[in-house]
Amino acid sequence: MAILDEDLEKNLASLVQYFNETKAVTSKASKIKDQFANWYSNLGWYAKTVSADDTWNQARNYRDTFNAANAVTPQQQAAVAHVQNAGITSEQMAGNQAQAKLSSGLYAAPDPEPPLIPTEYKVVVVIGGIAAVLLAVYGVATAAPVALAGYAASRKRDRMRRYF
Repeated sequence: MAILDEDLEKNLASLVQYFNETKAVTSKASKIKDQFANWYSNLGWYAKTVSADDTWNQARNYRDTFNAANAVTPQQQAAVAHVQNAGITSEQMAGNQAQAKLSSGLYAAPDPEPPLIPTEYKVVVVIGGIAAVLLAVYGVATAAPVALAGYAASRKRDRMRRYF
């Protein structure tokens, strides 16, 4: 179940803050932290507000792999694994059913391959098309009464000419 748009933005902002404030202890964790920063900076408006499940799952996967890579001692690694496998998810906190996880403890999320045409451009084209249709309808709606009034006036003139 998708989280609400404003919740997605707040949750992503909190993850960005988490990555900014958490020091990477290992080189692998540092690499994952950089990957997250690049991934987040390339997210568009649509991904940050509308495509909630895919974006949020990918963000949580970055967080979970970062935490696993940042755990150095066996106790830290066990604690991270416990949280990933038995922790309460944001969906459960909202009273919904938790999403299924992979055997690795990560969430199922599509590969972050960029589409041929970014979704933001598709949204702009759809909104522009709707605006064009509304303008066309509005133009016809205002032109039709004027044309009918002109036609009625010309018919009245024709009838008046017959009598004089």
